[in-house]
Amino acid sequence: MVKTNLAAWTPAEKNPPYVSINYVDSNGTVELTVRERTLTKDRLGDCVSVKLTQDEFQDILNQLKKNINQKNDNVLLNAVQKAYRKHWLNDDSIGWEELGNVLLDALCVSMGDKDYQQWLAENKR
Repeated sequence: MVKTNLAAWTPAEKNPPYVSINYVDSNGTVELTVRERTLTKDRLGDCVSVKLTQDEFQDILNQLKKNINQKNDNVLLNAVQKAYRKHWLNDDSIGWEELGNVLLDALCVSMGDKDYQQWLAENKR
């Protein structure tokens, strides 16, 4: 018996890739199911399902959080380095549009797209 289910997919697509996380109450396991994008319109993508203990699942979540934090740190560091090179070292190999895109990516990664859009709306002149 499934106690809790969390699924993510792209509703606009027919047979999209998806991830499903089921917390199975009766035996305390967590089941993860992942299906890749449909390869053809007549065939669903390959699917894999794995059952984990709650501790194993928590270990995976902790590792994902660590990886996300490292990625965010790398994106922010890259943005600061490029801005410094462009503004203080007069590095012409970095164009203004490139720098703008790097800064945009850093803001979206650190703030999230929704908060970035709200911040942008509040700060537009």
